[in-house]
Amino acid sequence: MSRTQPKFRSSDDRPGAGAIFQGKDEDAKQWARNALKLNPADYKALYELASIESRTDTAAAIADYEKALALQSNFAPLRRDLGMLYFKQQNYSQAAQELAKAVDLGLRDARLLNFLGICYDRTNRVQQAISTYRQALQLDDNLPEAHLNLGYTYHREGREDLAKREYQRACELKQDFCKLVGLGKAD
Repeated sequence: MSRTQPKFRSSDDRPGAGAIFQGKDEDAKQWARNALKLNPADYKALYELASIESRTDTAAAIADYEKALALQSNFAPLRRDLGMLYFKQQNYSQAAQELAKAVDLGLRDARLLNFLGICYDRTNRVQQAISTYRQALQLDDNLPEAHLNLGYTYHREGREDLAKREYQRACELKQDFCKLVGLGKAD
């Protein structure tokens, strides 16, 4: 059974490629490769290809994200996703650089800021970590991970009163965290 492949001049011409290829990674990869044959400067096609590859081939995904960055350095979702790949590899310095750029480009999400705070903490930029966790909590005070991470950072700084307050808030929001911080079960 033959299937006609739609012809697009660029990734902008597609009718929702993400939805069309949902769960069909090989079809989506082929679509992106075809788009790149038509326009090698199609950073969105590179971005989609890298997004798909990130599930199975981190090195290829990073290479494609980097190629896309060379074409369009101000695409915030690209910076975020590359930063998260570096985060998963525990390359916190590179992750912080990319995640911070995504934030600078306008992505303001509490979870993103929480991950950026972790990167700052892991690279010994404690004051930046604290500031970033606080920004995350300004956006979503109900994000237990940000409270937990801020509490942990305060604890390492010897600021036990602030650490306890953050730990208690984390426990209120997610009881599983209570055992992590030795507070027993939250009321």
